[in-house]
Amino acid sequence: MSAPLHVAIPDGTGPYWRGLLGRAGLPVRELGTADHAAATLFLPDAAGLASRALRQIVARWRGAGVPALAGPAWGKVFGVHLARGAGIGLCRGEAALVRRLDPAPLLVLPLPDAERLLRAPACLQELAGPRGANAREVISTADHGGLRRCVTAALRGLAFAAGRPFVHLAHLPPGRHGALAVRIDADGYRQEATDGVLAALHGAGLRATWFVDVERHLLRGGLPHVRAIAAAGHEVQSHFFRHYTYRSAARNERNLRRSLDELARIGIVATAAAAPFGTWHPGLDRALRACGLRWSSEFSRAHDDVPGGLAGTADEPWQVPVHPVCPALLLAGGAGPAAVREWFGAELRQCLARGEPAAFYGHPIDDLGRVPDLLPALAAAARDLAPSLWTPTLGELHPFCRRRAAQPLHVEFDGDVARGEVDGAAPLVVERAGAPPATVYGNFALRAVRPALAEDHGPVLVPAPYRPRARGRDRLATRKLQLRRLLHELRR
Repeated sequence: MSAPLHVAIPDGTGPYWRGLLGRAGLPVRELGTADHAAATLFLPDAAGLASRALRQIVARWRGAGVPALAGPAWGKVFGVHLARGAGIGLCRGEAALVRRLDPAPLLVLPLPDAERLLRAPACLQELAGPRGANAREVISTADHGGLRRCVTAALRGLAFAAGRPFVHLAHLPPGRHGALAVRIDADGYRQEATDGVLAALHGAGLRATWFVDVERHLLRGGLPHVRAIAAAGHEVQSHFFRHYTYRSAARNERNLRRSLDELARIGIVATAAAAPFGTWHPGLDRALRACGLRWSSEFSRAHDDVPGGLAGTADEPWQVPVHPVCPALLLAGGAGPAAVREWFGAELRQCLARGEPAAFYGHPIDDLGRVPDLLPALAAAARDLAPSLWTPTLGELHPFCRRRAAQPLHVEFDGDVARGEVDGAAPLVVERAGAPPATVYGNFALRAVRPALAEDHGPVLVPAPYRPRARGRDRLATRKLQLRRLLHELRR
């Protein structure tokens, strides 16, 4: 008898966790409509925990052998109490995953509270660079991409433990084995710097998304060059008019609207924006919504993740994240051009190995021009690793991920065979223990491998909660950096 493969969640599961499962490309059903025969339970938060009826349903499913991934609140229901401070840093094996095999596999992770994740502040953080040349940048203290990969790895381990394949939508279109996207933040205008980046992109065979600081391009005669950038096949979006992000939603909206109007005067219709310095806060979010923009790219909100929404509201501008380190930060930390190329190459290989798009950013002035062969080197390395490389702009990556999120997904498991039909933006990836992943499109049938439960699930990244003292120090350093940047803007 066949049963659909899916992740079953309580009806009241919050939008953050639903969005995370959507970005992971997993088939999801609510408990009221799900079949337990080939399901995996996901109980991330305390939604419905007080409901006696829901607890009885979960108990029946567990008694029927349904594996479960649970957060701390549900873990206590199952008799698992995580140690105080669990979930900080990089854990391995038993330290990260609490396992019970009777009556079915159970993994309890110290999953953070969704509301705290959504309200997580952006703070100055030190990011590991090449040979100790670390980068310092203000980024979100919630690692949404790391948490998605953590949950995905745990659900994969549960599926394998139950002798089932693990299925999810690919992060790439059919026929593609990798993707490389480039974002250029044109924070000012120098013709020779812009020409140098355009030449590097042309030599690399790449198109980029240019976020243009409109005021400086206007004052320095650079708007005709912006039109030439668009004519060369690149995407042009707004980096606001004045290169500054205000706390006030009204001032941000005026700053953003003025940039959109100036770009429209030269025939460019911008549909997205990136705030100066990658800033994100509720005042900026309201300005983006008021201007009707569909997406933005702020590493103070999300980084190193695939595109998607976080809050789950219908009018929420999606985030199209990039890696938050540009070459200038590594050079400032003491790295040389060769070390910068090597470091970005390693980051590229990690993204392609995960099957996710690699998205990097840089600036024309005092940044990419100091490592002029970086973009061609990255493009060559990506094509060597993924011959059918996809090179979208961020504005092309965004609608693909929207279509993927709306793509219906139904896969059945019959005996030891997974079968189904895939038709939409993305193919399906079927992972089986002891066999390489299979990417399928159209009608398919694949035999699963029934393994024993693996002894080591490998490293699992759980975002570390910020301790009050550490956060206080980080916020002070962040404020100092923001003040230095403001003074720098006033002098430019």
